[in-house]
Amino acid sequence: MSPTTTPSEADCLWLREISIASMSKMAARFHKPIYIMENGVPDATDRLRPWLLTNALKEVHSLIKEGNDIRGYFHWTLTDNFEWAEGWWLRFGLIALDPQTQQRTVRGSGRLYREIANSNGLTKELVEKYSQAPPK
Repeated sequence: MSPTTTPSEADCLWLREISIASMSKMAARFHKPIYIMENGVPDATDRLRPWLLTNALKEVHSLIKEGNDIRGYFHWTLTDNFEWAEGWWLRFGLIALDPQTQQRTVRGSGRLYREIANSNGLTKELVEKYSQAPPK
């Protein structure tokens, strides 16, 4: 996978199998608070990340309404980072990072995350805009 490659839906089928809901319900058996950590997708073109972020937070909201003790959500990651097994090839960041110059550029998903934080949640407009299947 090159730095400009976006994973296909086939590459992300595991998202359907290992969902936040299934993992939260499994963890709830231990009667401890749940923190969702390192939830993200490698997506240099930012095609899938806004969809993932919106749908993950919709799922978290639903789980909290059902009574699950979810205390936090931590997106992976703020900036592109060096992955030990893959080097700089996978681009997980809400902010693109050029490893040569260290220049940072906020991606659309980073602006979306800012909107969510400023609104203290997903607005109806954001859900309508981003929760549909990502464009091809």
